[in-house]
Amino acid sequence: MTAGTLLLFDVLVERAHLEPRDAAVVAEAIYDCTRAADLVTKSFLEERLASLKAEMRAEMKADLAILKSEILHHLYFALLGQFGVLTAMMYFFTSHLK
Repeated sequence: MTAGTLLLFDVLVERAHLEPRDAAVVAEAIYDCTRAADLVTKSFLEERLASLKAEMRAEMKADLAILKSEILHHLYFALLGQFGVLTAMMYFFTSHLK
């Protein structure tokens, strides 16, 4: 018996009041089921969460860089448009108000 089955064996004998032979069979069966199952541990979940955070952080940085370049593009064209409008107004006032 392993340490896990011995602990379970003790619990089954003391608390469930099973016979030692029956408790050993139940403890071995439970141990075999849990060993065969693909159980998720806390450390696995923490590692997975950390990797997902890193992926999302990288994606967000890339998206923010794209948005920044688009905003600057629009800003420059808006300033260029304003400059054109102001130039046309200056031309109008200087040429027609003499």
